Amino acid sequence: MPNQNEWKEIENQSSIQFTNLSSGKYILQLKRNDDIEKTVSFEILPPWYLSTMAKLIYLVLVFTLLYLLNKYYERKLTGEKQRFQLENERLVHKHQIQLENQRLHSENQIKNKELANATLQLVQKNEILQDIKDELIEIRKTGDHTLTGKDFQMFMKQINENLTTKSDKKLFDMSFNDVHEVFLSKLKKEYPDLSADDLKLATYLRMNLASKDIAPLFNISLRGLENKRYRLRKKMHLPTETDVNDFFVNYI
Repeated sequence: MPNQNEWKEIENQSSIQFTNLSSGKYILQLKRNDDIEKTVSFEILPPWYLSTMAKLIYLVLVFTLLYLLNKYYERKLTGEKQRFQLENERLVHKHQIQLENQRLHSENQIKNKELANATLQLVQKNEILQDIKDELIEIRKTGDHTLTGKDFQMFMKQINENLTTKSDKKLFDMSFNDVHEVFLSKLKKEYPDLSADDLKLATYLRMNLASKDIAPLFNISLRGLENKRYRLRKKMHLPTETDVNDFFVNYI
């Protein structure tokens, strides 16, 4: 406590006032006129917000706040970890889907190419066999005896057996529909009025087959195929300036 060695004289007062005293212990010395002295000790307590109890409360509050902040950041970190894990799983799943789609797309392209080749081979085989058949019939009509009736019947039997049968056609159609399943499904949904032949023609055009290769598949002439293409365009309400082949190649 501060020292004040100077005496202060008071008269006719039963009390003494001190102002602006800080907290702490004080010793008050009193002296009468006859030199008799008396000492009085007193203490000024600090304000309540600086008391020991208040400091303990402050300490508890600080630790509580630190505890709550720690829990908050722990929960936040856990949440961030979970979000990161979920996002990572989503990206992995997305990447797997992309890889699977790429694989399916590649497989479909290979199947489409194989089917196109098989279609052309089917057409060419039938054309060759039919030409041979027609030629044998012409030879038979001319009365050329180098070709006996037995030989003729044998050749005709072999040719007929190798011409596309109904079972071959059914197997071909199943493969055809399997390769172009997505394309045909979307086409049916958007253009429900299309017939089975219309859908097949659209798919042949998507495969970018030439008209001379498509016509035999329908057993029609090139002129008949052009009429078929025209009816397909009309059913789908395609503008005249739209190239039908390009339309189906880029469809989906």
